[in-house]
Amino acid sequence: MGKSIYGYRGAIPAQTTFGNKGILSMEEHRFIKQQNRFSSGIPPVPSGMSFRFLFTANNYSGSGSTWSDESGNGRDATVYNPNWTSASASYFTLANNFSFALPNNSLGSNLTMFWVMQTNDTQAVMATSSSGQDYLGAYRSGNGFYNNNVGGNVTRYVNSSSVSDLYNSIRGANSRLVTISDCDFNFTNQQYKFGSYGSFEFGDGKLYACGAYNGNLTASDVADLNDYYNTIGFI
Repeated sequence: MGKSIYGYRGAIPAQTTFGNKGILSMEEHRFIKQQNRFSSGIPPVPSGMSFRFLFTANNYSGSGSTWSDESGNGRDATVYNPNWTSASASYFTLANNFSFALPNNSLGSNLTMFWVMQTNDTQAVMATSSSGQDYLGAYRSGNGFYNNNVGGNVTRYVNSSSVSDLYNSIRGANSRLVTISDCDFNFTNQQYKFGSYGSFEFGDGKLYACGAYNGNLTASDVADLNDYYNTIGFI
């Protein structure tokens, strides 16, 4: 039995909901066990936090306007003009006419928002309100990030790295995890919309999953979330 930077490597088969990964290091086994990923198929939830809403394209029925909330909170999304591809990591094609909306009171304070996505779009916002006057997202000028009526530290990450220029960090050929922690939303009706802000919709790419935590993820928490989506093949 050899030793690596991850600890002793031994024969610890791990049957997850996504198939048998094979031989894991002790550190990998510890991490997966701690996050309860052998059976749940749900991203890690840090102590004292909870999901506000959670969506995975794999959980879409393939037709209709309802995208079910996996958090158990009943904040189902209404999807418009979905172009959905079924795969081991299913996804919605991002196009100018694709959007989805959650009910009123879906947002709040001290939230962490995240998206697993791929895009080469020139500019777009991740979240807007029903009024269209409130927004959170990436922009091609200035510091590559903009928001209106969103307080807090709005700390931004791509995969597991902290970034300031969101616009130049999210674009590329590969899917990635985009996370914005510590958001205090003052949106009209506290409604969350994606892809419905005039000419600033995502007109290119793929959306695999998205969600929000009640709580502010730390850099370590974001790294765990990134590891989860990487392990199941979304990024």
